[in-house]
Amino acid sequence: MKRIYFLNILFFTLAMLCGLSSPGMAAGVTARFSWLPNQEDSVTGYRLYYTTSSGSYDADHSIAIDNPQLQDGRIYGEVPDLTEGTTYYFVVTAHDDQGSESDYSEEISWNASSPGMAAGLKARFSWLPNQEDSVTGYRLYYATSSGSYDADHSIAIDNPQLQDGRIYGEVPNLTEGTTYYFVVTAHDGQGTESDYSEEIQWTATAPTAPKPPTPRVISIRTIN
Repeated sequence: MKRIYFLNILFFTLAMLCGLSSPGMAAGVTARFSWLPNQEDSVTGYRLYYTTSSGSYDADHSIAIDNPQLQDGRIYGEVPDLTEGTTYYFVVTAHDDQGSESDYSEEISWNASSPGMAAGLKARFSWLPNQEDSVTGYRLYYATSSGSYDADHSIAIDNPQLQDGRIYGEVPNLTEGTTYYFVVTAHDGQGTESDYSEEIQWTATAPTAPKPPTPRVISIRTIN
């Protein structure tokens, strides 16, 4: 039986994982992110760009992260004062002390919504679809113990429909204060399932839930 390889998985957490609303909304909504640092010694900082139009980025709509300090092995950044109900797009670049800047990381999007608490917390994800024609669906697993996944704690995403070129899935009714772990698999019509995607974790905390993982920025290009 042909094995399916899970390709091009990209996690982006929305809602409670990313957007945080102040109680009175006076200061707008804040999007918080984290990513793995570049390995190049020449990297001295990052820039987090945001826009309401996909692919349209400029320095006036960006957040400089100079001399970044690692927290738990990751870089953190945030974009404050976003307008609730508006869809935003985000990318990150790395730069050196000469001003040479990397290409953009892969773009991610989020609608700045004010989440409710009545039904527990909800983790929402999106990823790029597999390219194999045999893929008919995905399964989003969640657990409170790293690496311990089973079908009883998973969300089936059968016959997925693309939205803006991406697959979307969510895990509802998570318990505030609990750390969760997530992976995704792809499967074909015969039930053959791919390996797990890279595991990510999140402690369900509201309304100050921090920092979803975002794509690692690529290496700095040399500007002659």
